[in-house]
Amino acid sequence: MTVPSILDAADLAAAAERDLLLRQLAARRATDLPAHGYGAAVGVFHLFGDEPELVVTGPAEDAAALARALIRARPDDCWLSLPRGSAPLLGDVAPHERAGWAFRWTIEPPVVPEPAAWLPGSAEGEVRDLLAGGFPDAALPVGHPDVRRWAGLRRDGRLVAVAADATIVGGLGFLASIATAPDARGTGAGTAVTAWATAALLGDEGACGLWHMSDNAVAAAVYTRLGYRDDHPMAVVGTG
Repeated sequence: MTVPSILDAADLAAAAERDLLLRQLAARRATDLPAHGYGAAVGVFHLFGDEPELVVTGPAEDAAALARALIRARPDDCWLSLPRGSAPLLGDVAPHERAGWAFRWTIEPPVVPEPAAWLPGSAEGEVRDLLAGGFPDAALPVGHPDVRRWAGLRRDGRLVAVAADATIVGGLGFLASIATAPDARGTGAGTAVTAWATAALLGDEGACGLWHMSDNAVAAAVYTRLGYRDDHPMAVVGTG
């Protein structure tokens, strides 16, 4: 029988030093719900929007065992993310994989093919309009409290691509809501703004991360070209 341990703040901080994904999750976790460990796996209730989602990291077998224990201890309907190799090991506890995502990270500055810039607050209306046309389902819209600032690429004065700086923990810059105007797709605008913002955050923090849905092949190809590592493929399953 799997008996997970409850991790105190020092234990969680030590684990987060070894795993950049866990560092990001721990910085925005539901603090009223404890973090747990089993073997080399760690489970954190991460706040995705206003609702906690259980995210488990670590080797496949340890992660699956920890996930099974935490699901049984918390039987209400919730989302669970865990390493993709762990999902088949859950059995009938959470049999239905709903989606997939990947955490990407890099410590190597990419080549920046076209300069962008941090946008002033007065450009928020332009960012909002670009997201409405290019990425209406962006997880972090203009005005979200996790967004510190926006990077933007202009061509002939017009904003054609943006990326949110959503850094929330020291030592790991974080990008989100990367979007390109529909008529600028295929022109390298998204690659350019991502490369520029990545280089800027690497200069500030030493590492930069982001995540994307697994079925977004275009985005995945861009991040691979820019040197982002793909060693955290995750599966999302329903637990209720």
